[in-house]
Amino acid sequence: MTITLPDTPATMRMSEEEIRTELACSLFARGKVSSQVAADIAGVSYSRLLDALCERRIPYFTTEMLRQDIESLNRMFPDNPLPLPSV
Repeated sequence: MTITLPDTPATMRMSEEEIRTELACSLFARGKVSSQVAADIAGVSYSRLLDALCERRIPYFTTEMLRQDIESLNRMFPDNPLPLPSV
């Protein structure tokens, strides 16, 4: 896919990688793509994408995701359950 942006002062100051990263982070934050797809869109490694999300204060691991992980662990190890996070 090719996207053509207007030559404005704002876009002229940004590199292609910066624009791709901004787009990827925005799509991830809006729930349109997964973190791995966002990394692919940005053309960066998964760890670099996580850094970019962190820089923008976009959470990539939610309380709900933590709750699901803990519930899974508790099903796997019922003799030693972990407390669920409070929301």
